[in-house]
Amino acid sequence: VTLNSIEQYNVEYIKQFEQSIEQSVPSGKFYDHQTGAWYERQANDGIFPISRHRKLTYEDISSFSKGELRLIRNEIFARYGYIFSSNDLREYFSRQPWYRPLSNEVHLTDIEQYNVNFIKQYE
Repeated sequence: VTLNSIEQYNVEYIKQFEQSIEQSVPSGKFYDHQTGAWYERQANDGIFPISRHRKLTYEDISSFSKGELRLIRNEIFARYGYIFSSNDLREYFSRQPWYRPLSNEVHLTDIEQYNVNFIKQYE
């Protein structure tokens, strides 16, 4: 492929931009687009780590199916080692490298409890 001088300039400019973004992303963190905040990534974050940090909004969950919402909701419990009675949840979370079944009772933070109830409305 032959590029003219403007196209070559644009390719180099985009490469530099991509490299600067990669260098500015803190290791071991994830970004919350809604709040503009960075959070420390934890070993048991799972697929939806923001649910431990702030109250979810409809925008956060609107693109997920009911089945995905069920997993996201139950991931909040799984982080604490909740032992699931449902076969499909027990099987799903047992395949997660971070999941350690510990108890039938877990204590959630106020934010997590809010998010469990919020997600349940849309399942």
